[in-house]
Amino acid sequence: LFRSEGYTKLLENGQNRIAAAIGLSEALAIRGQYDEALAALDKVAADSAERFDWHLARAEVLTIVGRYQEALQAATRSHELRPLWAPAIFARGRLLETLGNKEDAVKVYAGMDQVVAGDAWRKDAPSLVALGRILDRYSTLTGRKASEQAGNILNNYLQEAYLKVDKEYWPAHMAAAEFSLSKHRPDVAMKELQAAMKV
Repeated sequence: LFRSEGYTKLLENGQNRIAAAIGLSEALAIRGQYDEALAALDKVAADSAERFDWHLARAEVLTIVGRYQEALQAATRSHELRPLWAPAIFARGRLLETLGNKEDAVKVYAGMDQVVAGDAWRKDAPSLVALGRILDRYSTLTGRKASEQAGNILNNYLQEAYLKVDKEYWPAHMAAAEFSLSKHRPDVAMKELQAAMKV
């Protein structure tokens, strides 16, 4: 998880450079090296204009460093390139919320209905996690009783991602921990954090 050497070597190779840049960026960001994370993505910018995953990776790092307008532009582009990809929907909606545009965020989050109409998300851990987080935010913003959805979100989306789809997908544990804390369940949150550290 925290090793970046392999990504650096791949980045020097012409093949898979964009995927390597994204992986390196994530590894660097985890270590708090945000400028370096953005620099890794910038190295392949010329070849990444049409890569939805590259734009989302930029949005994630830009969000961490508080460059929200730039982050929103990147998340929006990712969403435009792949409209039915839940991680892009969540990132864009979250940034709209951060910037105070809650009505627009609700409209973006509502796109989850089109995502769940298909089946691809059931086999993709990042999509499961993103959908769980979207459902939580959408329920809160639309005045629905989010507490009634808590069990569904935790069990059928966040935990489902690592239990049935990808046991190595540690962000699912982190999302489950954050969600559990927000629902005043520190015991569950602690277990999820401990599980994430073991991956």
